Amino acid sequence: MMGAYQGKITPVSHMLAEARAAGPLTQSALHNDGQPVAVTRDAATAATLCRDLHNRGDSRTDAWRFGILQTLDYYTTYTAIAGPGLGAQVFNQEPPPTGWNCVDAAFAALADHLARRDGWTPPTWTSDPTRIARPPWYVAPIAQKPGYFRDEADQATPPDFTRHGVYICRNDLERA
Repeated sequence: MMGAYQGKITPVSHMLAEARAAGPLTQSALHNDGQPVAVTRDAATAATLCRDLHNRGDSRTDAWRFGILQTLDYYTTYTAIAGPGLGAQVFNQEPPPTGWNCVDAAFAALADHLARRDGWTPPTWTSDPTRIARPPWYVAPIAQKPGYFRDEADQATPPDFTRHGVYICRNDLERA
């Protein structure tokens, strides 16, 4: 069935609840025998899901929702658990190509945006010139045609997204 995602998306609220149920964080909770706890949900995993969506004929809007926003949820969860240093690890591994240049650009834009906002160095893969949407991508379907919503996207898009050719409306990065 095209357009109907069949996988399981874990809401960030559930991941946070699991982390809180584990009790207060201590140094030992962040390390196992002196080794840093590995980030198990990351941008590369989400990009692989997006590639699967592309191959099935799903939409770029589905890729935004189940790839980019899911990556934002991963980042938010890891940052809530142990700060932006752990959250930044969500972007350590370069996401593989999804089949959509614009979605590949959005992964880089998100990493750059969060790095600038939270004070960490973005990974080098975000500077790859292939991670610029050509033509520019207006994520919200309603903003893809000239008019009010496109004007809003042009004005509201954070600079790191604009640099990658990805335009979003004011609330496109907000999560419940």
